[in-house]
Amino acid sequence: MNKFFILILLVIGLLLPLQASVSYEDAKIIVLSQILCNEIGKADVYLTAQTLNQNIDITFGPTEIKTLYVSNWVAFIDDNPTFGWSHPCRYVVIDSLSGAYQVIPSEIYPEDLSIM
Repeated sequence: MNKFFILILLVIGLLLPLQASVSYEDAKIIVLSQILCNEIGKADVYLTAQTLNQNIDITFGPTEIKTLYVSNWVAFIDDNPTFGWSHPCRYVVIDSLSGAYQVIPSEIYPEDLSIM
């Protein structure tokens, strides 16, 4: 029984590094090539310097979102940087393990831009 348990632990240990991992550069590429596409140069993009854990609150105006995945990159896209506020902008939460993402539309910047 102990040998079987040790074998399972070894297999898990070998498979863990095989999980996809999205680096900071990969997250930038996702935002620029999959979300902004033809809008590059028209919008300002901010990306968290490091991943955020699940259920971290990001507050913007009266709205609050929680990071969705176990490990998250969060991008803020200011679609019209020369306008004042309020105007369309977007938040993008990217799963740092799979690269899956969700785009959350808004009209206000994050209260704590220092996380970007």
